[in-house]
Amino acid sequence: MTRLFFAVLMAALSSTMLQAVEQPLAFGSVRFEENRGQTDSQVQYAARTRTHQVFVTAKDVVFSPAAGPAIRMDFGGARPARWRPAGEAVDSISYYIGKDPAKWVKGAPMFDRLVWRGAYPGIDVMLYSRGEKIEYDLVLAPGADPSRVRLRFTGADRVDCDSSGAIEIGP
Repeated sequence: MTRLFFAVLMAALSSTMLQAVEQPLAFGSVRFEENRGQTDSQVQYAARTRTHQVFVTAKDVVFSPAAGPAIRMDFGGARPARWRPAGEAVDSISYYIGKDPAKWVKGAPMFDRLVWRGAYPGIDVMLYSRGEKIEYDLVLAPGADPSRVRLRFTGADRVDCDSSGAIEIGP
Protein backbone atom coordinates (compact mmCIF):
# COMPACT_ATOMS: atom_id res chain seq x y z
CA MET A 1 0.00 0.00 0.00
CA THR A 2 1.12 3.50 -0.71
CA ARG A 3 1.16 5.59 2.40
CA LEU A 4 0.74 9.35 2.33
CA PHE A 5 1.69 11.17 5.47
CA PHE A 6 0.19 14.40 6.67
CA ALA A 7 0.83 15.78 10.14
CA VAL A 8 -1.51 18.04 12.01
CA LEU A 9 0.75 20.28 14.05
CA MET A 10 -1.37 21.46 16.90
CA ALA A 11 1.58 23.22 18.53
CA ALA A 12 1.05 26.01 16.03
CA LEU A 13 -2.27 26.82 17.67
CA SER A 14 -0.56 28.66 20.52
CA SER A 15 1.88 27.80 23.22
CA THR A 16 0.02 30.13 25.58
CA MET A 17 -3.19 28.10 25.61
CA LEU A 18 -3.54 26.08 28.77
CA GLN A 19 -6.12 23.51 29.69
CA ALA A 20 -7.45 22.62 33.11
CA VAL A 21 -7.78 18.88 32.55
CA GLU A 22 -5.62 16.06 33.78
CA GLN A 23 -2.45 15.20 31.87
CA PRO A 24 -2.42 12.19 29.56
CA LEU A 25 -1.72 8.96 31.38
CA ALA A 26 1.39 7.92 29.47
CA PHE A 27 4.56 9.98 29.22
CA GLY A 28 3.55 12.41 26.50
CA SER A 29 1.47 9.99 24.44
CA VAL A 30 -2.16 10.79 23.84
CA ARG A 31 -4.75 8.03 24.03
CA PHE A 32 -8.23 7.90 22.58
CA GLU A 33 -10.87 6.84 25.07
CA GLU A 34 -14.09 5.21 23.94
CA ASN A 35 -17.12 7.32 24.83
CA ARG A 36 -19.33 5.40 27.23
CA GLY A 37 -21.36 8.39 28.36
CA GLN A 38 -18.57 10.56 29.81
CA THR A 39 -19.04 13.19 27.08
CA ASP A 40 -21.57 14.26 24.43
CA SER A 41 -23.30 11.35 22.70
CA GLN A 42 -22.07 12.49 19.24
CA VAL A 43 -18.48 11.80 20.33
CA GLN A 44 -17.19 8.33 19.48
CA TYR A 45 -13.74 8.81 21.05
CA ALA A 46 -12.11 11.60 23.07
CA ALA A 47 -8.50 12.45 23.84
CA ARG A 48 -6.64 15.08 25.85
CA THR A 49 -3.40 16.87 25.18
CA ARG A 50 -1.83 19.53 27.37
CA THR A 51 -3.50 22.26 25.35
CA HIS A 52 -6.61 20.66 23.81
CA GLN A 53 -9.39 18.20 24.10
CA VAL A 54 -9.96 16.21 20.93
CA PHE A 55 -13.38 14.83 20.03
CA VAL A 56 -13.73 12.25 17.26
CA THR A 57 -17.26 12.15 15.85
CA ALA A 58 -18.98 10.61 12.84
CA LYS A 59 -18.71 13.97 11.04
CA ASP A 60 -15.37 15.46 12.05
CA VAL A 61 -12.43 15.65 14.42
CA VAL A 62 -12.76 18.62 16.79
CA PHE A 63 -9.73 20.22 18.44
CA SER A 64 -11.04 22.23 21.38
CA PRO A 65 -8.54 24.47 23.19
CA ALA A 66 -9.09 25.74 26.71
CA ALA A 67 -9.33 29.26 25.28
CA GLY A 68 -10.43 30.30 21.83
CA PRO A 69 -12.59 28.70 19.18
CA ALA A 70 -12.64 25.01 18.38
CA ILE A 71 -11.12 23.89 15.10
CA ARG A 72 -12.99 21.25 13.15
CA MET A 73 -11.36 18.98 10.58
CA ASP A 74 -13.66 17.05 8.29
CA PHE A 75 -13.17 14.92 5.23
CA GLY A 76 -15.50 16.38 2.60
CA GLY A 77 -17.25 13.87 0.38
CA ALA A 78 -16.17 10.91 2.50
CA ARG A 79 -18.39 8.07 3.61
CA PRO A 80 -19.90 8.39 7.10
CA ALA A 81 -17.13 7.91 9.66
CA ARG A 82 -16.95 4.61 11.51
CA TRP A 83 -13.89 5.05 13.68
CA ARG A 84 -12.58 1.82 15.22
CA PRO A 85 -9.60 0.98 17.41
CA ALA A 86 -6.52 -0.09 15.45
CA GLY A 87 -5.34 -2.65 17.97
CA GLU A 88 -6.04 -3.76 21.50
CA ALA A 89 -6.90 -1.43 24.36
CA VAL A 90 -3.73 -0.19 26.08
CA ASP A 91 -5.41 1.14 29.20
CA SER A 92 -8.78 2.16 30.61
CA ILE A 93 -10.22 5.14 32.42
CA SER A 94 -13.11 5.52 34.85
CA TYR A 95 -15.23 8.52 35.82
CA TYR A 96 -16.91 8.53 39.23
CA ILE A 97 -18.70 11.86 39.07
CA GLY A 98 -21.66 12.58 41.29
CA LYS A 99 -23.46 10.37 43.76
CA ASP A 100 -25.45 8.26 41.30
CA PRO A 101 -23.53 5.05 40.48
CA ALA A 102 -25.72 4.57 37.40
CA LYS A 103 -24.03 7.63 35.85
CA TRP A 104 -20.47 6.50 36.61
CA VAL A 105 -18.32 5.31 33.74
CA LYS A 106 -16.14 2.36 34.64
CA GLY A 107 -13.28 1.01 32.58
CA ALA A 108 -13.71 2.90 29.30
CA PRO A 109 -11.01 1.41 27.04
CA MET A 110 -8.21 3.62 25.72
CA PHE A 111 -6.41 3.12 22.40
CA ASP A 112 -3.23 4.41 20.81
CA ARG A 113 -4.67 4.53 17.29
CA LEU A 114 -8.02 4.77 15.55
CA VAL A 115 -8.80 3.77 11.97
CA TRP A 116 -11.62 4.75 9.63
CA ARG A 117 -11.67 2.11 6.91
CA GLY A 118 -13.02 3.10 3.53
CA ALA A 119 -13.32 6.82 4.22
CA TYR A 120 -13.02 7.14 0.45
CA PRO A 121 -12.86 4.22 -2.01
CA GLY A 122 -9.57 2.46 -1.28
CA ILE A 123 -8.52 5.05 1.32
CA ASP A 124 -8.37 4.53 5.09
CA VAL A 125 -7.62 7.22 7.68
CA MET A 126 -5.40 6.45 10.70
CA LEU A 127 -5.57 8.82 13.68
CA TYR A 128 -2.87 8.71 16.37
CA SER A 129 -0.54 10.87 18.41
CA ARG A 130 3.13 11.62 18.14
CA GLY A 131 3.99 12.97 21.57
CA GLU A 132 1.44 15.70 22.26
CA LYS A 133 0.45 16.20 18.61
CA ILE A 134 -2.51 14.51 16.97
CA GLU A 135 -1.61 13.21 13.53
CA TYR A 136 -3.29 11.25 10.78
CA ASP A 137 -2.19 9.16 7.84
CA LEU A 138 -4.08 8.43 4.68
CA VAL A 139 -3.47 4.80 3.71
CA LEU A 140 -4.13 4.15 0.03
CA ALA A 141 -4.76 0.77 -1.54
CA PRO A 142 -3.21 0.19 -4.98
CA GLY A 143 -5.16 2.18 -7.56
CA ALA A 144 -6.87 4.46 -5.03
CA ASP A 145 -7.24 8.08 -6.11
CA PRO A 146 -5.76 10.50 -3.53
CA SER A 147 -7.38 13.48 -5.29
CA ARG A 148 -10.72 12.36 -3.80
CA VAL A 149 -9.60 13.49 -0.35
CA ARG A 150 -11.10 16.87 0.56
CA LEU A 151 -9.92 18.17 3.93
CA ARG A 152 -11.83 21.10 5.37
CA PHE A 153 -10.89 23.10 8.46
CA THR A 154 -13.40 25.41 10.12
CA GLY A 155 -12.59 27.73 13.00
CA ALA A 156 -8.97 28.16 11.88
CA ASP A 157 -7.68 31.53 10.73
CA ARG A 158 -4.64 29.95 9.13
CA VAL A 159 -4.01 26.62 7.38
CA ASP A 160 -0.56 26.24 5.81
CA CYS A 161 1.51 23.44 4.38
CA ASP A 162 5.21 23.42 5.24
CA SER A 163 8.05 22.21 3.01
CA SER A 164 7.78 18.64 4.36
CA GLY A 165 4.07 18.42 3.53
CA ALA A 166 2.88 18.83 7.14
CA ILE A 167 -0.27 20.87 7.65
CA GLU A 168 0.05 23.67 10.20
CA ILE A 169 -3.16 25.04 11.66
CA GLY A 170 -3.47 28.25 13.64
CA PRO A 171 -5.97 30.65 15.08
